[in-house]
Amino acid sequence: MKLAKTTQIKALGAGKAVTDEQLGQINQLALVPLTAEQVHVRRYLMAHNGIDRDRERFSEPLLDDFARTLPGKGFFVEGHPSSWGGKGGPGEGRYFSASTADMTPEEFTALTRETIALPEGVTSAKVLWGDAYLLKLDSNTDTLAKIDGGIYSFTSIGFSAPFSYVTDERGNELYGEYKSRGEALEGSLVWLGAQPGAGATKSKKTEVRTQNPDEGGIQKMKEFLKTLGTRLKKTFTEDNAVEEILGVIAEKDARIADLTPKAADGETYRKNLVEDVVRFGALIGEIPTEEATQKVEADFIATWPIERVKDLRDRHEAKARTKFPDKFTFQGKDQAARDGKNKEAEEKAATTTGRKDYTDPKQNELLGLVGK
Repeated sequence: MKLAKTTQIKALGAGKAVTDEQLGQINQLALVPLTAEQVHVRRYLMAHNGIDRDRERFSEPLLDDFARTLPGKGFFVEGHPSSWGGKGGPGEGRYFSASTADMTPEEFTALTRETIALPEGVTSAKVLWGDAYLLKLDSNTDTLAKIDGGIYSFTSIGFSAPFSYVTDERGNELYGEYKSRGEALEGSLVWLGAQPGAGATKSKKTEVRTQNPDEGGIQKMKEFLKTLGTRLKKTFTEDNAVEEILGVIAEKDARIADLTPKAADGETYRKNLVEDVVRFGALIGEIPTEEATQKVEADFIATWPIERVKDLRDRHEAKARTKFPDKFTFQGKDQAARDGKNKEAEEKAATTTGRKDYTDPKQNELLGLVGK
């Protein structure tokens, strides 16, 4: 389905002498060389980024798309070719150059005598310029005179572009927006339309999406990315969000992989501390000797902060050593583990040197016979 919508842009200035640069651009389109005397050239303000009378606007990137794709497209005199009453077929002229320019709202008003309605957060007016040429033919005499005389003073842009609604945080529609990945299809002379101070007729072969309630969350998504970036000390945009977030996840995964074995060691250490608390506590009468009761005590102590568990283990061990100074040989599991590692280190050192310490009974079996 082809939709039609009009906004107009005024043609500015009078027909000027053709420069060598312009003539070179025109002759890239012509099939035979044209002279400056054969062409009529004019610049048109084709579109801008303000909100028009239909509560719609062109996004800034889309205007750049138009500037890139308008050159070479047709200039139509009798209205937009795809709209009601428009004349199909070839245009009467062609656009040979296009560009965008930024200006202040005050400069825009001075240029067009109109006020531009910029959306919240946008402070600069962006306009699309289109340079078109027509041949000075007898059949064009009236048309060129009416253009120069200001009778034909508005032009339109036909285009293809995605469309969606911009909403507030509650999902209320603020305005419709045509977005990037679009193409300028042609330009036409038309009557006054929707864009104040300008006047491009927006007759569109366009991808129109009905508003989805989820689209009301676009602003929320932007706020989320901003909040996420602040929390993670990174900058997220709609373009890089996926890549950056995947990078953060990869960093976290690597960190988790590094900490997982350390966490397992910590849990083993905690378990050994709790078992020591129960054993030393039972030895000095602080904890009952019944297995079921000890399990309840152990489960409860295991929920404490590690420093508190260690402190209780040390106090119970000190009391046990004081109470049984001659008979006490019981070691905590963590101490036993440390002693075991020290023993392994000593044995490894002895085997790697290749020499025995014959003063050490462990390495000299003959010393074991002394006194027998």
